Amino acid sequence: MKAWLRVVPVLILVSMIAACGGGNKSTQIGPPATVELAPATLSLELGKFAVVVATVKDAKAQVNNTAVVTFATSNAAVATVSSKGAVCAGTWDSLTIPVVCTPGAVGTANITATAGGVTSVATVVSTHNRIANLTVTAASLPACVSQTQTLQFSLKAVDGSGADITSTVGTPTWGAIDSTISSVDANGLATAKRPGLTSVFATVGNVVSTPVRFVTCPPQTITIFTSNVTPQETAFTLAVAATKQLAFTVTDTLGNPITDLALTYTSSQPGAASVTATGGLVTAVAAGRSTIVASCTPPTCNAGLDQPVYSNVVTATVSGTSNNRVLVTGKNATTIVPIDSSTNVAGTAVTIPTVTISGVVTNVKPNSLVFTPDGTSAFLGTDQALLQFDAVNNVFLPGQIGIVGKVLAISNNGTIILLAQPGVVTLFNN
Repeated sequence: MKAWLRVVPVLILVSMIAACGGGNKSTQIGPPATVELAPATLSLELGKFAVVVATVKDAKAQVNNTAVVTFATSNAAVATVSSKGAVCAGTWDSLTIPVVCTPGAVGTANITATAGGVTSVATVVSTHNRIANLTVTAASLPACVSQTQTLQFSLKAVDGSGADITSTVGTPTWGAIDSTISSVDANGLATAKRPGLTSVFATVGNVVSTPVRFVTCPPQTITIFTSNVTPQETAFTLAVAATKQLAFTVTDTLGNPITDLALTYTSSQPGAASVTATGGLVTAVAAGRSTIVASCTPPTCNAGLDQPVYSNVVTATVSGTSNNRVLVTGKNATTIVPIDSSTNVAGTAVTIPTVTISGVVTNVKPNSLVFTPDGTSAFLGTDQALLQFDAVNNVFLPGQIGIVGKVLAISNNGTIILLAQPGVVTLFNN
């Protein structure tokens, strides 16, 4: 028993030493190998200040948070820097506990950070008078710019007296409000991308210019057709479950091609032939015929222009036997009658349900009857409620009391119904 008690503590101690030694070895930080200083440039009004941040890393790119960092300036008459990296456009009252920044001279100075004998790339500081106005201009501003083409912008800064101080404010940062319509490089060169309206702007220090309108040319014509077929097809026949891929060509308002375009495809009868909204893949669903169109519609296309552009029509015919049944009712009718139009034989009449309002059972007066695009159901507009008829099983579904008016249209997916009555239009989400 005594020998066992002597051995266990030794084993535990050896285990702890091994674990601790291994942990220290794996996290050991080496001496400074690089010093990174951010931001790369600063634009400061005289008497103002900003902070630069130094990041010290060892040879394995591990951050060294214990290294001693010192800061220096190349031109103390223009900018000074505190021991913690606060840069003054002038002279600090103290480099260890800076409080007051006294304005210095207009010019440039390089701020560097050093740790363990390694010095960073300099942050270039530009000091200048207060910017009263910052404007962005182009030599000529066309109505629009075709995709992939460019437009050069320039910047002008003036002080309170109206003097041009552009040369003293340093390097601006350029951007576009919607980068999917235009990109802008570090030199103010804007490249048109997708059709639409955006604005180009520049930032110097904390001053942002007035945005300038930039338009990537919208489509003039959109032509859709089946892909991999010569000559191009705009009408085709498919068997049920077969597919056909659509392709497109687009010409902008200046006559130049557009290749990268977010078109939206729609089918007039998705119950016969559906189409993927963004991909243009047509799938035959059931016997019948559908027309397919593509559009460049805001906000996914032509953003900011509020100008939809539509393509030609492609006709998809799905082979097989279609449903020839129609539904018949009337303004004062109490039933709805299915009829096979191929034989003109009427089926069993289905009673239009009554509705109960405030405890009173009321007959409805039909005013319209519209099928959903897939033909599986129909909506009956009445003076008391919106009724839905299951055309597959010949039964009415529960009605929507208070949703009244004449049914004008139904969305392709059958969920949105547009109704109208005198002075009122209702959009109902089913």
